[in-house]
Amino acid sequence: MKGRTCALDISRTRVGVAVDDELRLFAHPRGTLNGRNQTLLLRQLQELVTREGITRFVIGLPLDMHGGEGDTARWVRRLAQAIQHATSTEVVLWDERWTTVEAKRRMQQTETPKRQHHAHTSIDEVAAVIILEAWLEANKAVEQL
Repeated sequence: MKGRTCALDISRTRVGVAVDDELRLFAHPRGTLNGRNQTLLLRQLQELVTREGITRFVIGLPLDMHGGEGDTARWVRRLAQAIQHATSTEVVLWDERWTTVEAKRRMQQTETPKRQHHAHTSIDEVAAVIILEAWLEANKAVEQL
């Protein structure tokens, strides 16, 4: 696979962003984007594609515990189609169950007590890192077959 991969953890307020390195070994956080304005979000993602050489987005799909899709998952699926259309890049939907729990756990391990009350501002980007790490690991295994 050529190009870099960007993972997105999408919510209606914030979108966490993570990008892999050129060797596709590590996921690096890239902050959050405003999820409230879809037009602005799509423009920012177009800029990210150009700036970072992104050729695919891995978008967290919030499935329920039984693997079903609720209203939020259907909304993310529609937004993923808009992202694919606006950026002309491949879009992969990835099961994101438990990523928020794992993101909170990671943040608690690395945050000092004074900063823990601000943790919500970056939990989305940590979740994006987790999504990208899982996707990279799964694709590394496929490439080795």
